[in-house]
Amino acid sequence: MAVEAGADHDQLRPVFLGQVLRRQAKLIELGLARCDLGDLSGSHTLLDRAREQAERAGTRDLWVESLGRAAAADLACGELRTAARDARRAASDLPTRIAGLSEEQGALARETQARVFEVGARAALALQDDDLLAFFLESGRAGVLHELLGEREALRA
Repeated sequence: MAVEAGADHDQLRPVFLGQVLRRQAKLIELGLARCDLGDLSGSHTLLDRAREQAERAGTRDLWVESLGRAAAADLACGELRTAARDARRAASDLPTRIAGLSEEQGALARETQARVFEVGARAALALQDDDLLAFFLESGRAGVLHELLGEREALRA
């Protein structure tokens, strides 16, 4: 996206968020590569930086997406507790993300939602934490039900 000189904050915001997402994706990719090489310390450092960048960006959507990605990377590296923690933090904001979105945006948000619940459930299963597993399974079901009820109400209006 080309931005003209003197562009206002609203024009620059999408450019900034796109840059943050690209940097964050690269940090996660590098973190996974370090994990594959057996460098768990280096992997942690990169994944932590990815999470910090998302928090500093100041948008909940980016933060949730980043936590979901970082949780998946942590799960792949065998960091089950960190994966479960980040997935649970992301899950706490998911229901508010889908309400009122367009069909395309809603589909993308549901993809993030499914990934977060899957990562959380896999981590909980590996940790043999029945309460945590129940949280992710029930939260996933509740999210789908909430969305269906919202669509039904919209059709009635």
